[in-house]
Amino acid sequence: MDKKTLSCSANSYWAESLKRLQQEPTQENERRFFSEIKNAKFLVPCVKSEQPPNKAYPAVLNTQKGEKFLPAFSDLVEFEKWPFDRLNVSVSEFSFDDLKHIILEDQQKQNLVGIAINPFGQALLLRQSQIAQIDTAMQGMSAQRVNHEGGLRLLSPEGLPSGLKDGLEVLFRQKPEVCQAYLLSAQGTGEPAPHLLFLIDFEGTEAGLFPQVAKAVQPYMKQGKTFELMKATPRLLQSATKKGELIYQC
Repeated sequence: MDKKTLSCSANSYWAESLKRLQQEPTQENERRFFSEIKNAKFLVPCVKSEQPPNKAYPAVLNTQKGEKFLPAFSDLVEFEKWPFDRLNVSVSEFSFDDLKHIILEDQQKQNLVGIAINPFGQALLLRQSQIAQIDTAMQGMSAQRVNHEGGLRLLSPEGLPSGLKDGLEVLFRQKPEVCQAYLLSAQGTGEPAPHLLFLIDFEGTEAGLFPQVAKAVQPYMKQGKTFELMKATPRLLQSATKKGELIYQC
């Protein structure tokens, strides 16, 4: 285990705020709890993959109901309750948002449902709906993973929100990994109306770019409107050149 990482124990102010919220469920106490858990750091056990490039990934806990959570510990005392083999386990420090984006990206397709904080103590289970509630309260928007199992219909966008293209260009110019970006409208099966889709051609992970793109897009969106960010594939780029609007080119 990495002693340097472990010495940076995570704060647990959020636990005090949670107790206060449970005793006095006021809006002010709820917001304080949301703020402190968003800013907290957690110790997360990571297991090294047996497949090249042998990268370490956060461990996953399975509940008796078959749900899968990312375990996160507030401090070393809680981490010492980890009951499993530690021989091939390292420990890293993650923020709330780090863990959230691992769940959203879920590259290993594990169907993660949330974060289990101090799972072997006074456990706090945060499912994706609760994570979204915290994000909405603190930053006015939330993100969720959508699989589009029933398909996704791509359409030409009806219009670009004023100022959005310039705002995104400022961001993308600082991101050499971004090659191009298109705006489309998209409608999934069962959706009552189309939503905006930003198709971005870039190198790297979604977790490394999408939170910043979402933050840049948010001020230009009308209240209640949704948008989607998607990493481009050759097939999607082919459709985008026909139906989409090019909003950035490196």
